[in-house]
Amino acid sequence: MIKHFRVLDSVAILKPISNTRLALVEPEYASISSLPVGLVGTIIEVYDTEKECQYLVEFADSQGSEYAQGKSISIMLDKST
Repeated sequence: MIKHFRVLDSVAILKPISNTRLALVEPEYASISSLPVGLVGTIIEVYDTEKECQYLVEFADSQGSEYAQGKSISIMLDKST
């Protein structure tokens, strides 16, 4: 069974995401090299192509302020769940 993620689904990072694939919203985050494993983001856009789905994922702090968006993120299911 293939799961299709939808807008507003939550996802966690299983591999670091390089800052070259991010749109950093706040200037103080410009020095980071990647988003670390374990961060949770929210899907805000789904791009469904014939080959695969790509996602725009927003990452926010505990106050809900967005600090980064992952561009064209491929999401894979963790087979252990």
